[in-house]
Amino acid sequence: MSLKQAQQLVSQLNESEFHQSSVTGYSWSEHKSNYGGIEQRWLVVESSLRRDADRRKLSKNLKKAEVEGQKKLRELSNIEFACSADASAAASRLSKQLKYHNLTQVTSRQATAKPATNSTISHDKFTSSLIFKVEAKLELDASVIARITKASGRFILATNVLDASQLNPDEMIVKYIVLVI
Repeated sequence: MSLKQAQQLVSQLNESEFHQSSVTGYSWSEHKSNYGGIEQRWLVVESSLRRDADRRKLSKNLKKAEVEGQKKLRELSNIEFACSADASAAASRLSKQLKYHNLTQVTSRQATAKPATNSTISHDKFTSSLIFKVEAKLELDASVIARITKASGRFILATNVLDASQLNPDEMIVKYIVLVI
């Protein structure tokens, strides 16, 4: 499996697909994989301690992303565009850059540009033109948050030992914990 497929596996598994480990605080779900032409056994492990830490980190990241997203939206709202299509395209680009949010209720509002003066023209003569400004709301992307929340605390342990009687899931978890500590 590719990294992307592994990430999908981790975030798509339901709680009911996990087995409680004899190692306190862990559960697992076993899967077969073929990586680089080599058959492997993958153990998707969920750690309750890591899940709690991941969710605290997500909460912190969401607050930071909210502040940053609002700042970028304010900056975008102050830009003057020559046409509605340019304003919409800029809003779309910003929305794609946001990790946890989407821009919703996006509109381009027509306004009159501030009068521009030309140094060769007296200040009595102004030129004005129509401009467009973006208006939008910043909202959490619920599907992204749900996927990240579901995957929190999960990781994959992979082995080339295909026979579970030689290396069972609990033994894999214990060996992992010993390696990490």
